[in-house]
Amino acid sequence: MNINIGVMAGTPIDTKFGVEIVKPYARHIVSLPVSQNPEEQTRFQTMDSMLREEKIKEMIHNTMPMDCLVVYCNSLSSVIDFESLSKVFNIPIITPLDFYTEISSQYQRFGVFSANAQGSAGVEKYLLVNNRDAKIFSVANLNWVNAIEEGVTAEKIYNEFGLKESIQLLETIGAQSIVLGCTHFPYFKSYIEQQTELIVLSPDDYIKNKLIHIK
Repeated sequence: MNINIGVMAGTPIDTKFGVEIVKPYARHIVSLPVSQNPEEQTRFQTMDSMLREEKIKEMIHNTMPMDCLVVYCNSLSSVIDFESLSKVFNIPIITPLDFYTEISSQYQRFGVFSANAQGSAGVEKYLLVNNRDAKIFSVANLNWVNAIEEGVTAEKIYNEFGLKESIQLLETIGAQSIVLGCTHFPYFKSYIEQQTELIVLSPDDYIKNKLIHIK
């Protein structure tokens, strides 16, 4: 494809993950990390909403022209109205959140892994759009994000950072799937699929499909 894509995410690491997703579809990519580390990003997501939006607007404005913006961060997508910003800047903005609406009718009992409460709330909101009776069980753990950023192996995160116990909790309470509600978490997707019979769902393929249809 022959388009210019901006990739915005919470930190340089998940921005890098997003860049890897969009590489096959872009002529040129601009990386737009909002913060330098997960803790700073969590503080950004809980700051005054007007200040938060002004920063995002400035970042997009300074990156124009581009053909598309991919927001590769669930919790950031949850606290910024990117639908409105898409109209302001007249460009398509792809976020992971619509993926959760797309899968909302596939299951009745969802487990959600997220980085923080903002991410959990956003995923829950979109899962309930088309399935108001869905049951959603959320686990938010910023330590998983920090471990991924530090290059800790998926096996060690599973065994030493509470991931194993979190999966067991979802199995015990009858979840049918695990929704990866943080764009860091595809990092351990293939590993945890070997440890559980629960279906593990990631928005990555949804984002790729959206990029294919950008003109």
